[in-house]
Amino acid sequence: MQTEKPKDVAEYISNQAEVARPLLEAIRALIQEAVPEAEETISWNAPFYKHHGMLAGFAAYKQHIRFGVVGSEIDSVIREKLTERGYNVLERGLQIKFNQEIPRVELTQILQTKAQENEKKQKKKNKNTR
Repeated sequence: MQTEKPKDVAEYISNQAEVARPLLEAIRALIQEAVPEAEETISWNAPFYKHHGMLAGFAAYKQHIRFGVVGSEIDSVIREKLTERGYNVLERGLQIKFNQEIPRVELTQILQTKAQENEKKQKKKNKNTR
């Protein structure tokens, strides 16, 4: 397991097991496509994305990738679809095994919904500080 904080997401991915790298690259690209304005960073020694606050992140483990959103639960309809397709769905994220496809449509919906929530919170916060 890596002990030093990676300097960026590319380094994080390159330090992971070879079997994990294609999924990590694909999730990274999906996040960049879904929310192009998101800022890429390393937090808690893993890739995270910010858009008017914390948005989402991912990390590699021995047998899966964990994708998660910060501070929001996954919509129940999306949760049900993912569960039916064999994903281990958590309250604020999911585990994607190395032999599973990335659920692109659902992850895009999750990311865009969270980005919109963050934008609304930021607008409300800005309005209240005037």
